[in-house]
Amino acid sequence: MNRTTLVLILISTLQCVAQISNVRQVVENGRIIVTYDLSGDSTDQYTIGVTATDNSGYTIRPAAIVGDLANVTLGQGRTIWWEPQLDGVQPTGWTFALTAKSSLSIKWVLIEGGSGADFYISATEVTFEQYDQFCDATGYQKPKADFGRGKQPVINVNVADALAFCKWLSNKTGTIVRLPDDYQWEYAASGGKKSRGYRYSGSNVLEEVAW
Repeated sequence: MNRTTLVLILISTLQCVAQISNVRQVVENGRIIVTYDLSGDSTDQYTIGVTATDNSGYTIRPAAIVGDLANVTLGQGRTIWWEPQLDGVQPTGWTFALTAKSSLSIKWVLIEGGSGADFYISATEVTFEQYDQFCDATGYQKPKADFGRGKQPVINVNVADALAFCKWLSNKTGTIVRLPDDYQWEYAASGGKKSRGYRYSGSNVLEEVAW
């Protein structure tokens, strides 16, 4: 098999996610200092998204902000500094909402039921963007792109390449990641226990879901 795309399955009761907790803030000389803890089941790096809402319900995405926002690893006491006056607002009365996004940006979908245990499957094929991170980290040769890279499904990889990617991702996330077997793929594609009985994956009309 010289050309293939990758679809990954995570066999676990947990997703590869991080949780933000213990968010705290203080105001010092007009600057708001926000600290937080980042925990979870992954050794991946994360990008932190920040929104702030004042007492009237006005919400802003701070621009004048620095600190532990990119390539953040799990740990306690991560810190962000915001200069609200540079964003044209006052420094008091704010509540913060923080989100953590994996650098790999793999979206996992829970598949329940079937003949075995519940499992997670990636919502899309592995992209060039994701596969190239594996190549950069390991020195693996990047595959040729016939139709563009970025978020396009990775092509021109073989089974050995796919297994190497799965092994790397398993080590990176601390959980088992592998290719789906035939039954798991067919069960997930049909909608799992929530299947609507479509002839094809997502429709009875082939032209709606394939070309």
